[in-house]
Amino acid sequence: RGAARTSFPSRIHPEGSIRRRGAATPSGRRYAEAEDMALDKCSLAKEVEADEAQTLYAEAADLFERALRLPGDDYDVRRVSSSNSPVGGAAVLRDLERVTYPSVLQRQTAYYNIACCRAKLGQSVEALDALETAFSQGFDDFGLVSREGDFDGLRGDVDRLVAKFKPRGPLANVAGALDGMAQPRGTPGGLGEGGGPLGAVTGFLGGLKKSVEKGVENAGSFVDFKD
Repeated sequence: RGAARTSFPSRIHPEGSIRRRGAATPSGRRYAEAEDMALDKCSLAKEVEADEAQTLYAEAADLFERALRLPGDDYDVRRVSSSNSPVGGAAVLRDLERVTYPSVLQRQTAYYNIACCRAKLGQSVEALDALETAFSQGFDDFGLVSREGDFDGLRGDVDRLVAKFKPRGPLANVAGALDGMAQPRGTPGGLGEGGGPLGAVTGFLGGLKKSVEKGVENAGSFVDFKD
């Protein structure tokens, strides 16, 4: 295989960050921590014998799945009960609680990486399920999927999934042109920085791309593109 970027596009780490065999593996308290551990295992799997590599890919897949249940880059605010009303004892909602969870981009990345790991393990059903979930979450770097060597043994099924989710019609080229735009760091297929003006620009481009794709979907319901 080539660079780790193809199979594991979320983050690329220098060689010195790879945890060696025998080192304790903490569970991680946040999405980013679990993701880092999983990527380290994937990097290490390229350096060991096949049997041990299989173990590492299985552990990486488990960590990516665990990351989806950990606090991430997105959040919501909800009211929580702090006391009971003196009249009737009903709960009184007063305090606000911040709840964090993986962002859409983190979920896309995790499911794509799970698909790669499961494909490495020969678990075709699980790999295809994870890839379909990544697509349903908005992952749309179809060029990356077509180049992904991990999916070579599943190419026919993967191509059918791509055909199912890839935009069609005369506006498809417009949506596809936006795929090459810079994406924030931590997203599939992109290593640009997510903060500052670039983050705002890429956010706008992402919204524009979704609008174009929605237009394609709506147009397809009443326009015959074959003529």
